[in-house]
Amino acid sequence: MSRPVPLHREKHPNLDVPGCFGCKVTGISFGTVPGAHKDEKRGMSYLKGRERALERYAEKRKAGEQPDGTTPEALARYERKVATWERNEKAITDWNEPAKVKAAKRALLNRE
Repeated sequence: MSRPVPLHREKHPNLDVPGCFGCKVTGISFGTVPGAHKDEKRGMSYLKGRERALERYAEKRKAGEQPDGTTPEALARYERKVATWERNEKAITDWNEPAKVKAAKRALLNRE
C-alpha cells in the first residue's frame, strides 16, 4: 500500500531543511530521468529543448506552415527546406507556370 504523501514530506513539506538526510535522499532517483539521460541536468536540458521545439512548431502552425514533426531535428530539417526554397524560388518561378510552382512548393514544404 503506498501513501499519497511521502512520510518525510509530512515532517518537512518543502524538503529544503539544511543538513537533513531525509530531505537529501528524497531527491535521489534510480534509473533514468525524462529524456533517457542518467543525470538530472542533462534530462532537464533535453526537456527544455523539447519545449522550445514545441513552441517553434506551434508558431509555424499558426503561420499556416506544416513542419515535418515536433522534434528539434524535424524542425531543423523543415527550416532547411524553407531556406532552400527561398534561395531558389525566383529561378523556379521565372521558368515555370504558377500552378506548377505552387504544386512544387506544396510538395516540398507540405504547405500552401
